[in-house]
Amino acid sequence: MQFLEILKRSKTVDSLPSLKSIYKKVNRKITAGEYPEEELTFIEEAFREGVTLTIEDGTKVQLLKDLICAGHSSLEKKETYAYRIDENKYRCLTCHRTLRKIEEVSENILFPLEWPVSDAEFFRDNTYPYTFAKIIADARDISELPSIPALLEELKKLELLDECNFDQEKKALENSWAEGMVITIGDGTKVKLTFGKRCVLHRFNTPHIRYSYQVEDNGYLCGNCLEKGAEHPDMMALHPQVEEELLFPLDWTRSGIDIWLENVERRIEAISEAKKH
Repeated sequence: MQFLEILKRSKTVDSLPSLKSIYKKVNRKITAGEYPEEELTFIEEAFREGVTLTIEDGTKVQLLKDLICAGHSSLEKKETYAYRIDENKYRCLTCHRTLRKIEEVSENILFPLEWPVSDAEFFRDNTYPYTFAKIIADARDISELPSIPALLEELKKLELLDECNFDQEKKALENSWAEGMVITIGDGTKVKLTFGKRCVLHRFNTPHIRYSYQVEDNGYLCGNCLEKGAEHPDMMALHPQVEEELLFPLDWTRSGIDIWLENVERRIEAISEAKKH
């Protein structure tokens, strides 16, 4: 494991290389003929075995893997690589944050130092510690899920009370919907934040028009009006010019959906013809 010399030359824990940097440096050494080809396999082996080494300032550093970093895993609780730099202090090789374990919460999740136990527990159960997600998780059942406009309004009020940062929350909200975060609400229902499906009850210029809550296999609540709807892929297949992912209210009949889609196709054809002239 010659690559360990690269780590040992680190002056402090702040200069320890990321995983990407380790592979880059080892590849460079292999190209130069200084390391054998199999040295790349030793990197994974060293982290798997928990090899311990000492860097220049005397700090003992243990290489670890198969841990979960709460600092960067917003979509899934992804396994990561980390350096153990003190008795309960770790450095993530992906996001480079300094982390700790909270044994009463989880044995294999690393949490940012500033997180209280309540945020750690929320991450363990719901994936993300942002205020908007806590508001959603507080819903007792799907009938209490907040619309996007109501959620944003609540966040603005909380910012006035210094209980959240609205800009950060809004960005996290949008990212989490795009990533498909799953949140467990009061009655145990797992609600998936879904982006890309448009409720047909809204105009194209409606804010957050493609945000919805998936509450069952083919059951969604529109993020704007909370109307429950479903997809109809068989009907969409009969109207190939309509390329959107659409949610239709549950009380719409198949004939009603067919007429609506025919009207959309006529508008598409009219626009296409207008562009030709």
